[in-house]
Amino acid sequence: MNKLLNKPFVFMRHGETDFNKRGLVGGITDTALNDNGREQALLAQGALNKPWSVVACSHLQRTLETAKIATNNHLLIPFTDLAERNWGQLEGLQVPTSMVYENTPREGESWLDFQTRVINAIVSIQAEFELPLIVAHSGTYRVLCQLIKGSPYGARIENAQPYIFSPDGSGGWTINTYIGD
Repeated sequence: MNKLLNKPFVFMRHGETDFNKRGLVGGITDTALNDNGREQALLAQGALNKPWSVVACSHLQRTLETAKIATNNHLLIPFTDLAERNWGQLEGLQVPTSMVYENTPREGESWLDFQTRVINAIVSIQAEFELPLIVAHSGTYRVLCQLIKGSPYGARIENAQPYIFSPDGSGGWTINTYIGD
């Protein structure tokens, strides 16, 4: 699997959806933001309302809507390879209390295929743009954690909270809340 290029980027998960609120697996189900999700995206605008080299996002409605609101209608470039994992028969069901990411759900996408797809997309975005803003999904964040920290497990990333991923100069990465320039 590719490694990230040695240059920073800002990442943000989409705002809240009704699936998130109800604790359902969203995956590739194309859901819209709820009112709270739109408010979260609006709050992120303070840090993100700037001329980005690119605002790259998943093609799913929840990321497009979040990016549009949070960047005050900046030009968006959707990347289908940034879409959330296809959870197959788990789509729309309650999120299991102990999700094993390495297991392939019935009729779903394998963890390895998902990781490869997401990392290849991020690396191609990094290669083309100086400081990209990437708006995607919690699964995307878990792929980044697997690559950077060695594990996809840990707390779920907050909705519409931007983070800056920066090389630390010694081959590692730091992940910090992004508050703007």
